[in-house]
Amino acid sequence: MAVRFHAAISVSASRAEDGRVHVMMTNLSADRPVDVEVALHGLDHSSCDASVLTGSAMNAHNTFEDPDQVKPEVFDGVRLVFGSAQVSMPARSVVAFTTK
Repeated sequence: MAVRFHAAISVSASRAEDGRVHVMMTNLSADRPVDVEVALHGLDHSSCDASVLTGSAMNAHNTFEDPDQVKPEVFDGVRLVFGSAQVSMPARSVVAFTTK
């Protein structure tokens, strides 16, 4: 796996015994979305499940009064194309996806 790095992006990946790849990425920019291409060498998977965690501000957090301020949501910003994942990451977000 290879990633074209951007200063605000952090990436972690692992491969499961069944061949699926799990990728977790963070965009630390408070105000700038980032498009990232992740090379998935040797994979021919054509789909993935993805989720995103983000908030309205860098210090957004859940409280007892407002427990849903920050929560994971289904994410459609990941496309698998020719052995790579093209990810459109929102500002201040964590994106996780698993190939299948």
